[in-house]
Amino acid sequence: VILGSPGAGKSFAAKMEMYQAFLNTNNSQIFIIDPEREYVALGKQLDATVFRIEPGGKHYINPLDLDITVDEDGTDPFPQKVDFVIALIETMLGGHAILNGYLRSIIDNTLQGLYANYLLELNKRHITIDTEICPTLRDFYEALKARREPEAINLAQSIQMYCTGTLNLFAHHTNVDTQNRMIIYDTKHIGTNLQELGMQICLNDIWNRMISNAAKKIRTYFYVDEFYLMLRQENSAKYLEMVWKRARKWMGTPTGITQNVSDLLNSPQGNTILKTSDFALILTQAFEDRYALAQLFHISEEQQEYITNVPSGEGLIWTSSSIVPFENHIPTSAALYKLLSTKAEDDE
Repeated sequence: VILGSPGAGKSFAAKMEMYQAFLNTNNSQIFIIDPEREYVALGKQLDATVFRIEPGGKHYINPLDLDITVDEDGTDPFPQKVDFVIALIETMLGGHAILNGYLRSIIDNTLQGLYANYLLELNKRHITIDTEICPTLRDFYEALKARREPEAINLAQSIQMYCTGTLNLFAHHTNVDTQNRMIIYDTKHIGTNLQELGMQICLNDIWNRMISNAAKKIRTYFYVDEFYLMLRQENSAKYLEMVWKRARKWMGTPTGITQNVSDLLNSPQGNTILKTSDFALILTQAFEDRYALAQLFHISEEQQEYITNVPSGEGLIWTSSSIVPFENHIPTSAALYKLLSTKAEDDE
């Protein structure tokens, strides 16, 4: 995780790490969820592929894409997909709705029927995913609407806008090609109504790519900026927690970037993510966050001085075995500084 208050240098530090990972590793892929378009300039320098995820755009990601590869523990990926779809629907319903057990059972039953032919086709062809034939949200909507239960029909009507209506951005088959070394999901213009939903779907797409990469022995680095947004509702937070816990089994290295440390600390899943992360880059912190992080990471009072009102680019590196102060200052005249900086005045 990379943690810091506004202006502390989070994005700069993240881009420095991405840049180094790109140069130092050949057998790897780097994915970035970029809600504020802070990483596109770096991506252009490294010939990254940038997907602009926005209403009316030409890039589509299908949240129902399913890779049926079973991990080393024998975990079935389908129940995780059901959990993910439930989280998506709760986001569609405003983020504060909690689906009851009956509705969850309807969703589960509908998805089982929806994926039946897809799974048969994969098994017949001995493959684990085919995005061209995978069901879509439009298919899910039609299947819900065709059920006899009034609750299913009401639910279909409630999510219609995202499936066949004006916000149907994620109701199409995936058409993005992610063969490049670096992939950026640019969600800056996705709109308020789709921002949180879009982050969930991009993360799920990266999850599918990571599973595919692991089969080819390719390491996947992925960065989620403003990832506190995914902790706002329980199911979404649980999905993010699952990704953090299981990514390493698929040769994945996730990194969360945020200034809203209190949102992480106030969430059970956020706390788990912090505790299961092996590395934390901690830049200057507000008093309340500094105190809470000190308790969590066992940072002494003396060490807290390194994250108290310090200049941008200074702080602490925490690992499970050590805490080290650092300074990362690059001359403002250097080409690398101009490439990595996101300060408004540096754009002049």
